[in-house]
Amino acid sequence: MNTQKSLLVILLLIIPALASAQGLEIKRKSTNQPKVQQPQSMPQQKGKGASKTSTRGVTKTKKKATSTRSADYYVETGLDYLFGTDGKSQNNELAFSNFTKAANMGDADGLFLKGYCHYYGYGTNEDNYAAISCFKQSANKGMAVAMNYLGTCYYYGYGTQMDNTSALYWYKQAVDTGDYESCVNVGNMYENGYGVTADMQQAYSWYQKGANANITSCMCALGRFYLYGYVGDSPNIQTALSWFEKGAEGNNGNCMLWLGYIYENGYGVTANLNKAVDWYRKGANVGDGNCMQKLGLCYQYGYGVTKNASLAVEWYRKAKDAGCLDAINDLAYCYSNGIGVAANAPMAFSLYQEGANAGNAKSMAGLGFCYNNGYGVAMDYSKAVSWFQRASELGDAYAMEQLGNCYYNGNGVATNYGEAAKWYVSAIQAGSITSWSHLGAMTILGNLADVGPATGLTYLLYGAGQGDPNAMYNLGLCLKEGIVTGGPQSKYLAKLWLQKAANEGVNGANTALYSLLSYTPDKGKNYWNPQHNTIKYNTTDLSILGVHLSDDYTEVNIFVKNKQYNSQSYYIDPFTYIKTTDGTRYPLLYAEGIGITQNAPSGLVVEAQGSKTFKLFFPGIPKKTKQFDLIEDVEESNWKFYNIQLK
Repeated sequence: MNTQKSLLVILLLIIPALASAQGLEIKRKSTNQPKVQQPQSMPQQKGKGASKTSTRGVTKTKKKATSTRSADYYVETGLDYLFGTDGKSQNNELAFSNFTKAANMGDADGLFLKGYCHYYGYGTNEDNYAAISCFKQSANKGMAVAMNYLGTCYYYGYGTQMDNTSALYWYKQAVDTGDYESCVNVGNMYENGYGVTADMQQAYSWYQKGANANITSCMCALGRFYLYGYVGDSPNIQTALSWFEKGAEGNNGNCMLWLGYIYENGYGVTANLNKAVDWYRKGANVGDGNCMQKLGLCYQYGYGVTKNASLAVEWYRKAKDAGCLDAINDLAYCYSNGIGVAANAPMAFSLYQEGANAGNAKSMAGLGFCYNNGYGVAMDYSKAVSWFQRASELGDAYAMEQLGNCYYNGNGVATNYGEAAKWYVSAIQAGSITSWSHLGAMTILGNLADVGPATGLTYLLYGAGQGDPNAMYNLGLCLKEGIVTGGPQSKYLAKLWLQKAANEGVNGANTALYSLLSYTPDKGKNYWNPQHNTIKYNTTDLSILGVHLSDDYTEVNIFVKNKQYNSQSYYIDPFTYIKTTDGTRYPLLYAEGIGITQNAPSGLVVEAQGSKTFKLFFPGIPKKTKQFDLIEDVEESNWKFYNIQLK
C-alpha cells in the first residue's frame, strides 16, 4: 500500500469517529482518585446536591433547667419540634417559630438556629440574606458554629459577595472559640490558596490540629497528604492508610471512600476488589452518597461482586437521594442504555436535566449529548454547544472533547480547526484519553498549520498508551505504512500496537497485523539520534523507584523529587528505549502519569507541583536483567538528558 492510499485509510477511519454520536461515557475499572469531598464541617453548597438533612452544629441534648418562656425554653422547645423529641411530632414551622422567639430575646443559640432555618428553608422560606444576618449576630455574641456558617456564607457568596478573606477570618475565629471542626476549612483554604497565599505546610498544620482534636475530616485530609507525598520527600502509603482507617473508625464516609479507592486500584497495596467493595459498603451504611454511587458502579461492572444491573440502579437511586450528583448521571446512563431498567430516552434526558440544573458538569455534558444526537429531545446543535460550553467551564473533559468535535464538524458553530484543536488539548489536560487520537488525526491529516506527522505520532502514542483502542489501531497503521515513523523500530512498534488493537476488538486490526507477525526487536548501536535515547527533566532529582518484569511488558517506575511547590516540567521523549547488554533496544510503548503542556519540547510532558511518580512501559525483556540505572548523558540549557541502562 502506498502512502497516498494509507492516508485515505486514516481519513476514512478517523473522520467518522469525529462526526459520530459518541456514547456519553465508556466505563472502565476506576483509575481516577475520588474527588476531594467538601469538608464535612462546611455545609454543602446549596443547589449542588445538598439534602436538607444537615444538623451540623444542631444537636438535641439533655435539657437544661429552663423557665417557661425564657430564651432557653424556646430554644429547647424548637429543638424538640425540629427533631420530633420529648413527645412532640416533628414540625419545622413550630421549630422556626420558637427559634425566632429566642432570637428576638437576643439569645445567641436562638439567633443561630433561626439563621439555620433560613439557610436550609426549614419551616420558612430559604433566605440567604436573613440567614447571614442571624449568623453575624450570633457570631458576634461568641457562638462558634455561627462563625463557621458565616465563613461558609462568605466562601460561597450566600447573602453576600464571595469573600475568601472574610471566610478565612471567620473560620479561624470559630477554631479559636473552640469549634475544631473548622480546622478542615482553614486547612482547605491554605491548601488551595483561597483568601491567602497557598501554603501546604500551613494546611498540614491546620489539618493536624483538627485531627488531634478527633476531627475525622481532618484525618481524611492528612491521609491525602501522605498518600500524594505532600508531607516528606515521597508518598507514605502506610501512614496514609493509618489516617484513613482512623477516620473510618469515626464513621467518616469520605475516609471509607478513599480506602475503597486505594484497594480497588492497588495504590501502594495489593489490589483487592473485595476489600474495596467492603469499604464502599461501610461508607454506604453510614450514609455516604459517594460510596453508594461506587457500590452501584461495582454492581454494574462486576468489580468485586457478581454483576447485577438491578442492584446497580438501586444503589444509584440511593446515592441520588443522599445528594450524590454523579449518581444522577449514572442513572441517566442506565436509562440511556437499558441497564437494569428498560431503555427510556425521555427519562434519561429528564435526569440529565435534573443534574444539570443542580450544577453537575457531567449532567450538563449529558444534556449536550442528548441535544447533539436528538436523544429524548429534538436535535438542536446550538443547545448542544451551549451545554457543552457550560460543562467545559466546570472542567468536564468529555464536554471539551465534544466541543472540539462540534468545531471540527461545524455542528452548531462554524468549522474552525484551530478551535477544535484548542478544545482537544483542553480535554486532554482535563483527563480525556480519546482526545489524543482526535488531535493526532488532525496533525496527520494536515488540518493544523506548522504541525507535522511526527507530532501526530506523539499524540497517537499517548492516546494508545492510555487505552484508546482507536488510537492503538491508527498508531499501528501509521507506523506500518510509514505515514509516521518510529525510526528503524517502526515495523516492530506497528506490530505491538496492532496486536493491542486486535485484542480490544478493533475491526481490521487482525488483517493489518498479519504481515507483521515475524518482526522482532532490532539490534545495533547507531539506529537512533542520541537525543532520542533519553528521559529529560528540569531542576529535579530523578531516580528509578522500581521495576516490574513480566512476559508481556517491562514497567519502570520513576520518581521525580521536587522540593519546591512551584510547578516543574518532566519530559519523556516518545523514542525513549531500553538497551540490553546484547545491544537489543526495546522502544517505549507508553507512559502513565504524563500529560501535555503547551510550552515545552514536543513529547510527553507533565506539569506537576511537588514530587511526582510516573511509569514507563516497554516490551517484555529477559528476566535475567538485574538492575536498571539512569545514567547522565549530556546537559543542554536547563534540561538534563538521561539514558536507561540495564545491568
